[in-house]
Amino acid sequence: MKAKKKKNWIELLLKIVAISSLSIGLIILAFFTFFLCNNFIIASTLEQGEIIENSGNIGDFFGGVIGSFWALTGVFLLYLTLNMQKEELVNQRTELQNTREVFEIQKFENTFFNLLQNQKHLLSELKIEAPVIDRDFGKFDVQIKLHTGTNALIECRSQLATVFDILSNPNSTMCDQSDFQHQLANLLMEYVHFEQKKTNVNLEVDIENAAFIDEANALLQSFKRAYYTDFFNIHEKDIKIFSQIDSKTKCELAYGIFFEKYGPTIGHYFRNFYHILKFLDKIDPLVKPDAKDQNESLIATTDFIQYAQFIQAQMSSSELLMVFYNASCFTKVLQLINRYGLLENLSSNLLIDEDHNGAFGITLKKVDSYFRQNIYNSTTINE
Repeated sequence: MKAKKKKNWIELLLKIVAISSLSIGLIILAFFTFFLCNNFIIASTLEQGEIIENSGNIGDFFGGVIGSFWALTGVFLLYLTLNMQKEELVNQRTELQNTREVFEIQKFENTFFNLLQNQKHLLSELKIEAPVIDRDFGKFDVQIKLHTGTNALIECRSQLATVFDILSNPNSTMCDQSDFQHQLANLLMEYVHFEQKKTNVNLEVDIENAAFIDEANALLQSFKRAYYTDFFNIHEKDIKIFSQIDSKTKCELAYGIFFEKYGPTIGHYFRNFYHILKFLDKIDPLVKPDAKDQNESLIATTDFIQYAQFIQAQMSSSELLMVFYNASCFTKVLQLINRYGLLENLSSNLLIDEDHNGAFGITLKKVDSYFRQNIYNSTTINE
């Protein structure tokens, strides 16, 4: 600002000097012309007037005095003209730069929102097949059910919870599933035989009473564990080591096992999500990927955080939850999520285990306690 004021004062001074020089030249010219008209006579004969050779002095006077003032005026005006042209070029360059920036923003936004649209399309096309296990009279029945779209990620949460349950249960068995089928069949036969013997008649027996159901359901839970242990290819070593590791490593192990099974089906969804964040991060002018200071590398501009919120706004809670667990195994995704605060609206109530909150650098809030605390803070409670 000071430099600009100084420049304006210089230009004003030069204009004053230029106008003054031009005015002085004109005044001298007018005065000399008036004096010349009254005192210099060109006669028909040289004897009657002044010698014509003296007229050369007039030209010298004009060129030496008036010409100098006007030449100085021309220099000042030339400088001002060049300066004005320079300012015009700077303005044109600034305008061109602004136009280029607007074009780059439009180009970025078109690409960004196209990526978001593609993410929504990938979600709608998402499909996973998951087993549904139940007891059908005297046998266990396993059916494969297809889940699509958002329901697919809801089922992913359920399947991941099953992995955590098997790993965290030291009684998880590595037995063959057929063993439990035989046990259920034997249980049914024993109960029917007992009831018929007790009644001593060959009537239809009510096998769906409480005693039978309790034992059958216990076998059903054991059968499920055995089935899912084989389904997810969980090893005995996985179960033993699970109780000896911290929450972060537990998440890595459980999600890794889950992803080995379902990665070919849902992996492209999370890869596209990561590349949206990577695209955002690449354009963000404040992000310094080579920064030595970790805090410096976490800086993001407010505008680009707002773009990141567009990503979060269109994602359901089940999507955000699976992104949370996906980040436990992929450090690059975790860093981008933390930088742009993408999971700030995910409630910790949805986690499979409360110990997972903050296990790998992402701390979530409880939605119910958040709202309650706001009410508590704004209300005076009468004792």
